[in-house]
Amino acid sequence: MIISDNDRKEKLAKYIGNNIFQYRKSKKLTREQLAEKSNLSSNHIYELEMGNCIPTTITLIDICNALNISLSQIIDLNFINNNNEFADNFLTDFQKLTDKEKQTIIYLIKFMANN
Repeated sequence: MIISDNDRKEKLAKYIGNNIFQYRKSKKLTREQLAEKSNLSSNHIYELEMGNCIPTTITLIDICNALNISLSQIIDLNFINNNNEFADNFLTDFQKLTDKEKQTIIYLIKFMANN
C-alpha cells in the first residue's frame, strides 16, 4: 500500500507533536513556559503539539534546547518508518502470551511510562 505524501506529513506532524507534548509534560512545563524558553508563541506550541503543523528545523532545535533534550529524542525516524511493522509484530507476539504474561507486560509498560 502506497502512503501519500500528505498522509506521511500528517503522521509525522502528529508523532512529533505528541513527543513535544510528552517531553513538556515530563519536564512539568506549561505551554507558556515552553514558549518563553524556546522564544515561540504558546499558540504555536499548541499547534505543534496537536500535530497541525510540522516544525521547522530551527523550531525543533529551539524546543529541544528549551526542554534540554536531543533532536533525536523528538524525531525517531526508525520508529516512524517501521511503526506499522513494529506494531503488527508486537501485537502478534503479544497475542501468544498467557493472560498472566500479558498483565505483566502491561504493568511494565505503565510503570516505565510513568518514570
